[in-house]
Amino acid sequence: VRTNFCFPCLFEYNSSKDSNYNRKDTLKLLYKGGIFESNPNFTLDNLKPLTTDPEPLYSGKQIFSTLFPNDLNIRVKSKFCKKCDVCQELDCLYDAYVTIKNGELVTGTIDENSFGAMQSNSILQRIIKDHGNARGREFLDNATKMLLYVIRQNGMTMGLDEVFVKGDAFKAIRNVLDEAKKESKQLIIAFYNNDTNILKRAPGRSMRETLELRIRQVLAEARKEAEELAAHFIGDEAHSVIMTKSGARGNILNLGQMSAVVGQQAIRGEIPNILRSISFIFLSRSIISIGVNLREPL
Repeated sequence: VRTNFCFPCLFEYNSSKDSNYNRKDTLKLLYKGGIFESNPNFTLDNLKPLTTDPEPLYSGKQIFSTLFPNDLNIRVKSKFCKKCDVCQELDCLYDAYVTIKNGELVTGTIDENSFGAMQSNSILQRIIKDHGNARGREFLDNATKMLLYVIRQNGMTMGLDEVFVKGDAFKAIRNVLDEAKKESKQLIIAFYNNDTNILKRAPGRSMRETLELRIRQVLAEARKEAEELAAHFIGDEAHSVIMTKSGARGNILNLGQMSAVVGQQAIRGEIPNILRSISFIFLSRSIISIGVNLREPL
């Protein structure tokens, strides 16, 4: 059992640029991480404080780096990557490029891409590969204790204010959905008018099946764009976005459904004409929210 610890569990660590700790909290984190036990010669003087005025402050990157072997070197993009046209790597404005050099976390935010057990080039996998299972288990245990202390101190939760979109973001989402509805209506009109210039029959599909396929495609793209707009408006500092992007809990689809749009519902990948449930029968409609004999989304 001791060697079977590579389970897909993620510990979200606040290793952002704004994560700083005073002397007291730093000592507690080092103690929780077993640093003094594994390295009796280690003292707080080994870490250079970011600032000493009005008191010494140490970064989360410095503290978390004490868990790494000195020969650990990794470069990987985190899930907070904005996919810029030209990657700035070490100079990333979003701190989304994880760089570990000689056992020191230089840049980046730790998330599933760099810490996940199922990632081939993650910190955990590299430690196991280079130093064996025992060292990997020690790192995982110490990191867990340290991160649990951070979560207990700072908390990790979300409220309705983190999924409430308003102002310009709401207008942008509404415009995206209106355009999708307009395009869906054009496809429906083309279907009834047999306009093959707008609605070309897909190979192996009837015209009605092609219509459903195209409408689902249009609505899926609109939902995805609305999700991205909502996530951008909420911001990366919100706990809901941190949990979804880091891989801790949920995904961007859940966040988009709560803050932007639920999206077109389908059964077995299709919008059926008849939906039967245990106690209700809906005739000539696809789902409850769509009127009788209507194919277009609301």
